[in-house]
Amino acid sequence: MKTLSIKYSSNGIPFIHFGNGLHKLAILGGGPGDDLPSDQKRIERLINTYQLFTKHYDVYILGRKSCQQSGYSTRDMALDFGNMINDEIGGPIDIIGYSYGGLISQYLASYYPELVHCLIIAASAYKVSQAGKDLDSKIAKFESQGKWGEAYATGASVYYQGLNKFIYKLLVRLKDGMNRNRPAKSPSDYLIEAEAEVNHDSINELPRIKARTLVIAGDKDYFFPIDLLRETAAKIPEAELSLYEGLGHDVCFRKQFNEDILTFLTRAP
Repeated sequence: MKTLSIKYSSNGIPFIHFGNGLHKLAILGGGPGDDLPSDQKRIERLINTYQLFTKHYDVYILGRKSCQQSGYSTRDMALDFGNMINDEIGGPIDIIGYSYGGLISQYLASYYPELVHCLIIAASAYKVSQAGKDLDSKIAKFESQGKWGEAYATGASVYYQGLNKFIYKLLVRLKDGMNRNRPAKSPSDYLIEAEAEVNHDSINELPRIKARTLVIAGDKDYFFPIDLLRETAAKIPEAELSLYEGLGHDVCFRKQFNEDILTFLTRAP
């Protein structure tokens, strides 16, 4: 595999670029704290996650800028992404927003209708549940302190149950969050992004979205319960809703999830 590294846009957005398809795709990841991996092995692992898109797309995985100012909101993030895409990538472009990235993607599609062709709101909705906000705020506090093991262990209840949850918590604490090698990022960024999540509510933007849109998630999502998912899809003109029965926020990690997203993106028109 070609050696790749994190690059930076003129307005400070980190990104990884790969693929050689005819169309353009931007992927906005989860959070709070969306650090892109800084070592080659983990970059390769991340690229492999989205390898199926490269047949059709020139792919950009976009991170969020560091050293954020207090009050930096999901609206501000969308404006930064829109400016970067408009100035340095160009449109039309398809957007996949996973989880936290899905929050930002709604503003991005609303503010830049001429840029966004298709929009995938993946395991995300127009706002986060109160339980989800509380959990992410707690995780962000550990991240801001560099306590990666505690951060991942705190989030284990969303993805694991019973003995599996106990084993996972033990492992990440022993390995300090799996010894993840992270690029330089201001500790306050995690807290600022958590505050932005708490304040996020894009329901009034949804009717303004012109892009062909898919809302796709598990129907047992801890952060985005089914009522929020249904309301999000209903507010976006002609949006489609796809729910995975009995699955939660970890649906993002399933191969079928990305395969179904690609099917939607490559379907005419």
